Amino acid sequence: MTLNAAVETAKARAAGNAKWIRAIDRAAAGLQSGELIVTLLAHDALVTSPNGSYRVNGSCHCAAAQNGHRERYHRAAVRLTEMLEAAPVVAPAPRITRSIERNYRGPAITVYRAGCFTV
Repeated sequence: MTLNAAVETAKARAAGNAKWIRAIDRAAAGLQSGELIVTLLAHDALVTSPNGSYRVNGSCHCAAAQNGHRERYHRAAVRLTEMLEAAPVVAPAPRITRSIERNYRGPAITVYRAGCFTV
């Protein structure tokens, strides 16, 4: 999954909530520019931004949270990062090659190589 796909999925889930969509847009812009750095931890996440670092686990102590806002861009950044990490990674199919190794008597052995394995 790409960041754009994660953003579209998140916006579809937040349909009708303009504040969350605005937070998702800010988070996506910050992640793309490198302004936001999200580090996923065992039970929470650490978000580093120009405004400081925040430990996010559903609640935090940022200025927006202290003013009663639930829709915060660093929470959206954590969710986008979790969506990207959870997306399955599809490995390319191994390329199988066949070669015949020869010695002075003629064909000695046939070697099959599939990815990093040799048979």
